[in-house]
Amino acid sequence: MGIVSFVTDLPGQIGLTPRRPKLVTTDALNVVEGAGYLNNASKQTGQNLLPTDIIDCVYSYTPATNSGTDIELTVAITNGTITLSPLIGTLPVTVVQTNQVNQMAAGADLALDKGTGTVAAGAVTVNHQAGVITTTSLTTAAGATATFTLTNSFITASSVITPSIMGGTNTTPGVDVSATAGAGTSTVTLTNTAATAALNGTVIVGFVVS
Repeated sequence: MGIVSFVTDLPGQIGLTPRRPKLVTTDALNVVEGAGYLNNASKQTGQNLLPTDIIDCVYSYTPATNSGTDIELTVAITNGTITLSPLIGTLPVTVVQTNQVNQMAAGADLALDKGTGTVAAGAVTVNHQAGVITTTSLTTAAGATATFTLTNSFITASSVITPSIMGGTNTTPGVDVSATAGAGTSTVTLTNTAATAALNGTVIVGFVVS
């Protein structure tokens, strides 16, 4: 049966990098990884891939049970030939669709695309679904806040961003963190809730975008 569906330009992704095209196929992963696998599909549908795309792929899909295996694939284009490869750091996840909702199979693991960054001049870019950010050395007074801007192509205005304090050189306890969501950006706010002491070092912030 082969390719069931292939869509590149999804709502909310126009102009964003990387895009997250969707591919569903009954073929096995070794077939999907073959050079030129998507060339015919791209020509027939008019859906053009970019080398910066990360494809959310369901392979070995079985229509009768709405089940398959999820994996993220990167795109390489050499002399017009498209080759797909698993994104480094991700593992295949077996999923079952129930009323068009993907559910992980029992015993499966989910590995999020993760990156790191360091704040400079009040801003940092981490184009991954999850990440770890290190701030500059902070001297934020008790009761005051410090903010920085996170640029991330996974974030939309409707995203849920879950930040957490993971450490750093700061020794003043009581640092709270929150994050807003916008189109490709988030404002991360660190609040020093200590009664009198100022912050005295870096803060490491972890985050997940969903």
